[in-house]
Amino acid sequence: MFSRNDDDREIRRRAKEAEKVVKDRQKEESRQTKQREAAQARFLESPIGQATVAFDEGAGFFQLEIDAAKVERRMLGAGDVSIRQRKFGAHTDVLSQIESVGWRLEHVSHVYVMTGQISRDKFLSSGQETGVMGHVVGYHLFRRCEENRDHSLGSASTSELAVNSDWMDVDAATAVDEDGS
Repeated sequence: MFSRNDDDREIRRRAKEAEKVVKDRQKEESRQTKQREAAQARFLESPIGQATVAFDEGAGFFQLEIDAAKVERRMLGAGDVSIRQRKFGAHTDVLSQIESVGWRLEHVSHVYVMTGQISRDKFLSSGQETGVMGHVVGYHLFRRCEENRDHSLGSASTSELAVNSDWMDVDAATAVDEDGS
């Protein structure tokens, strides 16, 4: 039969198991909370998150700056051989998601920003060859448009859309009041 010591040991073993279950549950809850907070932070940094915050704060305009293309020039070998590479990103899906937050695309302009240049003497001739590098920046100005607001998108749906747009390289997104300040 069981002695009192065996019963005490069994009670202590079960208590330890229960403590372990509670600790494991707390760890899992903590991990899930950290994941939710990280997803929320990514959303707030994304263009859709910034547009949502600006809309909720009552801004009249929202400006978004996006790299539209990157241009690099590399010079190879001793001849006049050079390679130009362009890398484009598609932004139409993000722009439409911003419009569904409650904005209307009002104006777009693009600017080439030179980031550097490579220069060298030409081989077997006079003069120099220069290659420039830079990127094209698209400035998108949105005006508040209540009619565009898609009320079927909850903030969770919108944040899921934003988290899936991590490929986008956004330099700046700003909101300005109705008077332009």
